[in-house]
Amino acid sequence: MSGNNCWNRAQKQKKIIYTKQTTTNIKKIKDKMALVESNKRGKVQYSEISDVHIRIQQRNGRKCVTTIQGLAIDLDQKKICKYFRKAHNTNGSVLKSKEGGNIIQVQGDQREAFKEFLTTYQMCKAEEIKIHGF
Repeated sequence: MSGNNCWNRAQKQKKIIYTKQTTTNIKKIKDKMALVESNKRGKVQYSEISDVHIRIQQRNGRKCVTTIQGLAIDLDQKKICKYFRKAHNTNGSVLKSKEGGNIIQVQGDQREAFKEFLTTYQMCKAEEIKIHGF
């Protein structure tokens, strides 16, 4: 039984992490893709590309905090934070920003690790990620 649980846990970590509203959001994404295709033909001036910003904030002394902002709405950011914390042995939390979106805050300088995590699990493309700091 314990071997089966390890296999299931590994399979769950490989899946893309979505919320319960995935099916309706996939329809919206397909509609947006159709709008982008028609934009290429010159009919509609509309396209939406998510910009993920990974920043580092200095605390005191050598301590720092990494913040991730701008992930897609259909991603469950609490689960993303949970899996990242377990994979990289760090602590983190999800904060609500004043603009209405969520911000993932992780202890330490985890900029490159989080970029690799997002691209490995195909949550966003490498071109959509912007790393700020030092």
